[in-house]
Amino acid sequence: MSIGADPREFIERTVVKLEKLSVNHTIPYDEKEKRMRKLIAQISKRVETISETDSNTKAELACWMGKAYGCLPQYTKDAEEYLAKAIKLNPGLIDAWNCLGSEYWKKPDLKAAEDCFRGALEQKKNKANAYLLAISHVFNHLCTGELEEAIDGRPKFWRQRNWYILGNAYMSSFFETFSASDLEGCLKAYE
Repeated sequence: MSIGADPREFIERTVVKLEKLSVNHTIPYDEKEKRMRKLIAQISKRVETISETDSNTKAELACWMGKAYGCLPQYTKDAEEYLAKAIKLNPGLIDAWNCLGSEYWKKPDLKAAEDCFRGALEQKKNKANAYLLAISHVFNHLCTGELEEAIDGRPKFWRQRNWYILGNAYMSSFFETFSASDLEGCLKAYE
């Protein structure tokens, strides 16, 4: 990528590279983190070159920085601060809500994560599937009984879909914890 390239294009491409690198498990952890921090530094440098001061641009830049830091496997205060700033400047940035929820998940502040995923849902109802899945993961850890009651109160189509999502959340949790109760919850949700 050339130095003279449009800063926004460069930042977007670099964030995509960073996201791909974050899920690459063939690189040793230390090397991967070193590469990721180098890409974050490049993004930060480019963000500084953009001099527009309207709130939407500031929100977009803060979101990019937050997403970049959010790619790191551990919780980072920088990601939280940038993403919170992006949401404050432009509450319609669904990516910022979702990434901030993921960051709180890593913290772990499950209540704050839930609030962020709900905030994303409030912004864009038609992308509900991904956010419902994320919420189901949070609820799985917080209060499964309350979620089951909430699912039962919805129309049949939503009940079936949400039970499926909840089953997936239990299955995902089972592979993290190998808890028999997670497996039982999964089977119950799929029934």
